[in-house]
Amino acid sequence: MKLFSVLATSVILLFAFSDARAQALEIPTRGYGLAIGNSSETTGIRINFRDRDLRQVNGINATFWFPRESESTVTDDFTGTVNGLSLGLPLTGVRNMHGLSIAGGVQFMSNNMYGIQISGLGSFSSSFYGIGVSGLGHVADSGGGIMIGGLGSFTARSFTGITLSGLASFSGGDIDGISFGGLFSGAAADFDGINVSGLMGLAGEDMAGINLGGLAAITGRTGGGIQLAGLASISGESFTGISGAGLVNIAGGGMHGFGFSPGIMVSGGTSFGISAAGLLLVSERNRGAAFGGIGLVGDRLTGVNLSGLTTIGDTVGGITITGGGLIANRLNGVSTAGLFSYISENGSQTGVALSPVNWNEGRQQGVTIGIVNYASNLRGLQIGLLNIAANKSGFGRVLPVINF
Repeated sequence: MKLFSVLATSVILLFAFSDARAQALEIPTRGYGLAIGNSSETTGIRINFRDRDLRQVNGINATFWFPRESESTVTDDFTGTVNGLSLGLPLTGVRNMHGLSIAGGVQFMSNNMYGIQISGLGSFSSSFYGIGVSGLGHVADSGGGIMIGGLGSFTARSFTGITLSGLASFSGGDIDGISFGGLFSGAAADFDGINVSGLMGLAGEDMAGINLGGLAAITGRTGGGIQLAGLASISGESFTGISGAGLVNIAGGGMHGFGFSPGIMVSGGTSFGISAAGLLLVSERNRGAAFGGIGLVGDRLTGVNLSGLTTIGDTVGGITITGGGLIANRLNGVSTAGLFSYISENGSQTGVALSPVNWNEGRQQGVTIGIVNYASNLRGLQIGLLNIAANKSGFGRVLPVINF
């Protein structure tokens, strides 16, 4: 008992004065075994209240507070390398950590962390590679492996692997792998892999893989793979693959593959493949199959175009089927409309148009079939009950059955 009292008193005195004096009780010899206090190098077990000028620990390093260097900056001046187990009771900090690091509160690794990092509150590392779990947040400049934060997981530059968080998962650079955030998940630059979030999934530049967002899945530049969103799916330039949204689907540069939305779908460039919208589909150029539940609008529509109520385009070609009316400047290919087809004053028709009323204010060089056919400048064939050619005179101006 007397020996124990002496050891306990020595430990208390060493903790009390270790900040001011770099001294330690080392058993059985200096640098090896058990070190109590501010020893600079230890192979074995080291216990210290607050580290200062640490060089290396091989084994177990247990501290109660951040190193003295943390008073000037949060992490830049931390020293020392721990190979093995680092314990923060509740706080700890070291320059390089290789192995397992556990802290009841917060821990900092100012340079490299390789291994497993577990913190009750938060973990901060410059470079992190391994498995990191934090009650509130896990932050690293860059890293790879598995990073889990109760509220947030963040990397300032790039991360390769899996990031999970209850609130937000974000990388200021690239993410390669799986990123999941309860509300928000994203990367400021490129994302390759699976990106899932309850509210919004974001890739600031390119996205390749699967990107899911409860409300919005957004790609700042080009996207590839599968992108699904409950409300809006947006690609700043082009998207290649499958893109779906509960309400709005937008590709700023073009859609290549399969795009669908029960609401509105917009393609600012060229769409290849299948594009479908429950309400309205807007495409600058379509060269595949386009479906608009109510309307289909585009600058140049070629291929197969289907709409429930109306189709509007500068140039409409290929096969076009519209439940209501078709309006175009130039009409090529074969088109049919449930109510009417209309060609503007400076437009032309060189294909086949079938609708109850075919009204051409421009030049008709193709064939129109309907009940009433009108052409301001007829150079083709009209077949219907009443055929009107405004550029003709006499009986040739209005004829039944056929006019040319």
